[in-house]
Amino acid sequence: MEIEEILDEVEINFNNFTKFDFVVDTSDHHYVGKAWSRYDDNYQETTIASITNEWNDLVKNLPYTDSIFVRAYEKRRDLMRAVIVGPKNTPYCYNLFFFDICFPRDYPNNPPKIACLSNGSNTNPNLYDSGKVCLSLLDTLGGKLADLLCGKETNVLKTLVNLRTKVLNAESDFSDHNGVFKLSCKTMLDTLRRPPKHFEDFVKGHFRFNAHSILLTCYKYMNGGAAIGEMVVLLYKAFEANGNYLKHLNYVLDKANALARYEKHEDEIRKNKAKNGFLTDTWMQLKNMMTVKESAKVGCNFNQDCQRYPSFN
Repeated sequence: MEIEEILDEVEINFNNFTKFDFVVDTSDHHYVGKAWSRYDDNYQETTIASITNEWNDLVKNLPYTDSIFVRAYEKRRDLMRAVIVGPKNTPYCYNLFFFDICFPRDYPNNPPKIACLSNGSNTNPNLYDSGKVCLSLLDTLGGKLADLLCGKETNVLKTLVNLRTKVLNAESDFSDHNGVFKLSCKTMLDTLRRPPKHFEDFVKGHFRFNAHSILLTCYKYMNGGAAIGEMVVLLYKAFEANGNYLKHLNYVLDKANALARYEKHEDEIRKNKAKNGFLTDTWMQLKNMMTVKESAKVGCNFNQDCQRYPSFN
């Protein structure tokens, strides 16, 4: 007897989400409110033709069909929105990076403008909280880099591919990959709570489909010393609210709760470090030794363990 899988509307829309399509509402686009960004039908024919060529190029040649998706706007030819799925084996894995794109009036003589919807988290040195994207293809670094492309050589396809392969990669300028992954987890949570327009079901479907892999990756980072206990607890609860069954991953939640308690207690100790001096240093050494030993266990009483040592308040 075959068991038929019943999909809800979110899963159906996610499975049918094409790599390129047209949408209408521009109300939350980064560039729609800019004074210089007022599209009308008086765009030069060469500019309109170039934008149309961009559409065709994206439809035919977008690589990584499961990792880059683009939406253009029916009534605003000058605007686009794209999402890039963070590559595996990087601190950005499974995260969603949204970019709003605007073609200037003299395109293709000048490159398109692009802004990252970062939710206030600076997860990469090339992606600023303000939305600025520092990528040589976009001429945002003053044209000083050797691989600068400008004018007719620049297009959206090249830009998106380079964002994924050159910016969102394992060779990040950040030396603290644990810290980068923690910021990445924060943006996952923010994106799931406030998905950009036209990508709502894609965001929900993406995290529903990848929740298990994300939590297992979190478990690996926690074992590697990443201080992400509290963040993993929030992600676990958000994924459950998003429709995931996660009971079989309770050991990940147990470890996250344990580390979250240690992180909170450690913050309190650090605040009192200047006052307590030598005693605090000794406690921190004992705590670190205990964390390495005890955090590998599942089901141990971390509250009781913490009470073995004074807090020096």
